[in-house]
Order: sequence, then structure tokens, then C-alpha cells
Amino acid sequence: MKKILFVLLFIISFYASYSQEFKTGLIMPNNEFKLCCIYIPGSGLKIYDKPNGDIQGKIYLGEADKNNEFYTAFIEKKQV
Repeated sequence: MKKILFVLLFIISFYASYSQEFKTGLIMPNNEFKLCCIYIPGSGLKIYDKPNGDIQGKIYLGEADKNNEFYTAFIEKKQV
């Protein structure tokens, strides 16, 4: 019985040590870049995992204010 528990514990620790966390992000200019405006079409912008890769999500606009100006954008992550 101890041998089975030892093997089971070894297998669990092996998988835990080799697991990876899924990370995503956007490539943005460095801090010296002064951001003013970003054009996002009404259909949104698709986010890819790498150049010519799979779609990972989409950036889309929030609600417009009374002047029909947008101040927020949202990132919708595709379920992986």
C-alpha cells in the first residue's frame, strides 16, 4: 500500500512541476510612446497568439457617451 501511495504522489508531483500557466498579452510600444488615440473598427480587432496564428480573442469598443465618443475598450478572451 505504501508503494502505491508513493508512486501516486510521485506522478502528481511530476505533473505539477511540468505544468505551464497559459499567459496572454498585447505587444505595446515602450513607455516613451505617448498614446493619444487608438482606432478600433466597429467589428473589433482580433487578437492572435502569434503572427499568422490562431485567434485568441477580440478587442471591442465600450459604450459611447452623449457626444458619441468612446473612452473604453474591452478584451474578450476566447475560451481555451
